[in-house]
Amino acid sequence: MDRAASTKRDVLERMLLDESVEPTDLPLSLLENITNGFSDDKRIGSGGFAVVYKGMLRNGTIAVKKLFNTHLHENKFHQEVECLMKADHKNVVRFLGYCADTQGRMEIYSGKLVMADVQQRLLCFEYLPKGSLHDYIIGRVLKSWGNRLDKIHREKQLEQLRVCAEIGKECTDYDPRRRPDARDIVRRLDEADIVDGYIVTDMSNLSRAQKIHKIEEHGDGLFGAIGPKLSLKCLLRVSRSDYGRVASLSRHFRTLVRNGDIYRLRRLTGVAEHWIYVSCKWGEWTAYDLERKRWIRAPNMPVDEKFMWGNHQQSLVVGTDLLVFGRWGFLLIYSILTNSWIQTTDATNFFPCCLFGSTSVGQKAYLAGGTTDYYDGVLSTAVVMYDSEEKVWERLPSMNRARKLCSAAFMDGKLYVIGGVGSNTEVLTCGEEYDFERRSWRVIDNMAEGFMINTELLGPTAPPAAVVNNELYAAAYHSYTENNVIKYDKRNNRWITLGKLPEDCHSSLRPGIGFKACDDKLIFAGGNDWAECHDAVKLYSWVPNEQPPVWNLIARHPSGTDVFNFAVMSC
Repeated sequence: MDRAASTKRDVLERMLLDESVEPTDLPLSLLENITNGFSDDKRIGSGGFAVVYKGMLRNGTIAVKKLFNTHLHENKFHQEVECLMKADHKNVVRFLGYCADTQGRMEIYSGKLVMADVQQRLLCFEYLPKGSLHDYIIGRVLKSWGNRLDKIHREKQLEQLRVCAEIGKECTDYDPRRRPDARDIVRRLDEADIVDGYIVTDMSNLSRAQKIHKIEEHGDGLFGAIGPKLSLKCLLRVSRSDYGRVASLSRHFRTLVRNGDIYRLRRLTGVAEHWIYVSCKWGEWTAYDLERKRWIRAPNMPVDEKFMWGNHQQSLVVGTDLLVFGRWGFLLIYSILTNSWIQTTDATNFFPCCLFGSTSVGQKAYLAGGTTDYYDGVLSTAVVMYDSEEKVWERLPSMNRARKLCSAAFMDGKLYVIGGVGSNTEVLTCGEEYDFERRSWRVIDNMAEGFMINTELLGPTAPPAAVVNNELYAAAYHSYTENNVIKYDKRNNRWITLGKLPEDCHSSLRPGIGFKACDDKLIFAGGNDWAECHDAVKLYSWVPNEQPPVWNLIARHPSGTDVFNFAVMSC
């Protein structure tokens, strides 16, 4: 055993004595050594995906789980390790470490010798010496527990277990309309005398203080009776609009929400809800839940001279944050983790404050170009990236051309900045492409030919753009005149007209409308600022296909006739 393996063995042995030591990476040579080369006499169990061996250390024993066919399940392995490293519960076997080893080996393929990658993926756990759970359920313990259940109201206990299992099944239903909301979950748990997910025989005689103590005593899980893994799966699929109420049942879940872990887990498991954020009045934001088809009022945004005028603001969503940019470099950030706004000037040192192009992908936002003042400022070539996980700003290499009133989009793994206005009010017909690997910009001549639009307030400006299925679309919106959906033809470097935008929406403001991607759909929001018209802001959706757009009306905003700001959050 080499020196590195010997050091890791010391760490493993310390883990058996100190539960505060965190899980660690482990070399394959160490695991081969403590299992005697994964010999049959060390084998203690097997299943469809792994074989488990007993690993012998100088001060104790661990369980080593060796996975099969890891080249088929690499993503699942990464996800499992991440979840196991976060798991900390008295009913979950302690996770000690992992091994991800890849070595080259000569193999015969199609009659030729080739170098093949041989992957070894292993997980290490605390060793439980009393046999498998299967033996306990099938063997003599079942009889013992049967007698015990008779003594503590067996029928009631089984009914409580059935309720927990039903709730878990319903919460994991793939159709969100069939999932119970938080109030229904709480009501059913209460009716079954289940506190914080734990079954209790009787709470009718407990005082309020005793009930609170019982909840605090069992504050580690929400549905403890069905186990931590299934309870977490349930919570991942509960609507995030109910998280505030559900969190009141469990300190553990409240922590998952406040530190953002619940949304990271949703992202890893492919669970996402789409909310459309609309601002139709100064300082007011309302979100529309596409799945539940309801409007939800967000906290009022602090409004002063920096954020007074809606057409001076720009906004975008990144991760679980909604960013609203005001004048003079001030920025407001609304976080769904805390349901509150904070004001900052963190971006001031990196970026001009207005009329820039912006886009986001995943947990990162990109801002490009712009000017230092709304009316008479200095144009910029600056580009910055904001990481919403780390809460940091990073300057990227500058563009080739200074520009404002441009559009930005993320497509094919690259950042694009399109059109805009240059010095001396020159309307730019070029675009630029940023390659993240090379960290360089490339000018694309004529990319914005036929792309720019005219507005009554600002004159020439780039229309809002959105990417669906790696295709770039834009809302070519001319105030009160012809309004079309256009698509970028990558091969021929030109824009083609697909069809019309909804015809009953008009505005002279910038942006005045909303146009964003939402999963596989394009979302359009528009109002009508004609003085004699009192119609509401409307939300439309369209799934791009080979046919002209057919817009479906999905909602009307309860108040407001114009769109000051618009964003889509998926998490």
